[in-house]
Amino acid sequence: HEPRATSHEPRATSHEPRVSFVIPYFGRLPDYFPLWLKTCGTNSSIDFIIFTNDRTTYTYPPNVKLHYIEFHEMREMFQANFDFRIALDRPYKLCDFKPAYGEMFQEYLKDYDFWGHCDIDLMWGNLRKFFTDGILNSYDRIYSAGHCSLYRNTPDVNSWYRTLNSGEYQNWHDVFASDKSFAFDEWAGHCGGGMSFIIQANGKKFYTEREVADINPEKHVDFVVTSRQELKAKKNVYFLWECGSLYACSGGKKLCEVPYLHWHNNRKIFIDDMPKLWEANKFFFIPPGIATCDEQKASVSHIRLNKILFAIYFAPKIVVIIVKRLFPKRLKKIIKSLIGRE
Repeated sequence: HEPRATSHEPRATSHEPRVSFVIPYFGRLPDYFPLWLKTCGTNSSIDFIIFTNDRTTYTYPPNVKLHYIEFHEMREMFQANFDFRIALDRPYKLCDFKPAYGEMFQEYLKDYDFWGHCDIDLMWGNLRKFFTDGILNSYDRIYSAGHCSLYRNTPDVNSWYRTLNSGEYQNWHDVFASDKSFAFDEWAGHCGGGMSFIIQANGKKFYTEREVADINPEKHVDFVVTSRQELKAKKNVYFLWECGSLYACSGGKKLCEVPYLHWHNNRKIFIDDMPKLWEANKFFFIPPGIATCDEQKASVSHIRLNKILFAIYFAPKIVVIIVKRLFPKRLKKIIKSLIGRE
C-alpha cells in the first residue's frame, strides 16, 4: 500500500521549475527506444540526459542530451565518491544507486531545480500537466517508484540517501557495498524497505500519489491506473497517445489522462511500423504490448486476440521460469553427476 500525498503550502517561485531526468543505460538499447524518444520530444520543457555505450544512430529530440561512456568509466566515476568499495559490477545494480544520482551527476544537473531517475520501458504523456508548479514548489520528492521519481536539486535533498535515519529500513552503505539488488530506489518492502519508506518515515515533503498506468500485478496482460481503483473493473483497457497526451481508454472512450505508461523491460513490445509511429500525432498502445497507428486494433476482439497470442509467445519463457524454480542449482549438479556429466 502506498500512502496518499499530504498537502503543503506552495513555495514562491519566479520561473517554471527546471526538470531533468538522468538515464544511464549500457548494452544494446531496446527496439522500442525510438518510441520512448518520440514521447520525450513532446515534453520539450523537460530534459533527458542519457549516458550510454550504444552508439547506434537515432533521431534524438533537442531536449535529449546524449553522453557516450563505457560502463567501467561510470563505475570509476561513482567509486570516486566513496571511501569504501562499492559493488557496481553490472549495469542492473545502478538501480540501487539511483537515489545518489543528484550527487553522482551534479556536474550535469547544476542548471536544474529538479532531477529525476526513470526507465525507458515506458512512454510519456504530458508530464507538465502532472508535474505542476504547485506540486513542484510544495514537495521535495515527487512519485515513489524506480521507473520515475523526481528529487529537488539541493545539497540537502541530494544527500538524503546517506543522511536520513534509515531506522528499521535498508542502510545505504550496506546496499552500495553488496552485489545483490535491493530495489533501494523505491519502496522495496520485500527487501526491507527502500528510499520511499525512509523518506516517508523522516517526515519529508513527499508526493506519493501515482497517477501512472502500470502492469496489473494480478493479471500480467492488463494495465491499471494506480490511483484510480474504480478503473480496475474496466475490461479491455488500451491507451491512446495523442499530440503529446496519453489517455487510458475503453470501448472507444477516454477514461482518464495519465503521465506515462510503464510496461516493464522484460516484456516484448511489438511495433507495427516505427517510421509511421514516429511521424504520427496519434497512435495506440494495445495491451499486452502492441504499439500501432491502426485504430481497429483497439477493438475488444483484437485486444482479446492479442492476449491469447502473447500467452502463446511467452509460454516457453514461463516453462523455463518454472523449471528453474523447481530445480535449484544444487539439484542440477546432482542430476548432472548421476548422468555422468561434469
